[in-house]
Amino acid sequence: MPEEDKISAAFVAACGEIGAAEKNAKNPHLKNTYADLEAVIKVARAALSKHKIAWVQRVVRRDGLVGVHTTLIHASGQ
Repeated sequence: MPEEDKISAAFVAACGEIGAAEKNAKNPHLKNTYADLEAVIKVARAALSKHKIAWVQRVVRRDGLVGVHTTLIHASGQ
C-alpha cells in the first residue's frame, strides 16, 4: 500500500470496529427480527467517522433495474 494511500488503512481500521447492528425491527410475515437501515447506518457511521471516512450514495438505473452507487470519501481527499 503506498504511503500516501490513507483511505485504505482508515477503511480497514474502521471495518475492524464495526459491530453488529441492533436487531430492532420485526418482519410481520416471517416473524423474525432484523436490523433496519437506520440501525445499520448508526454502527457504520460511528466507525467510519472516527477514521475520517464519509459516504455519498446516488441512485443508478440500468436495464430497467434500480440500484445504489456508494462512494467512500476520506478527509485526505481520497
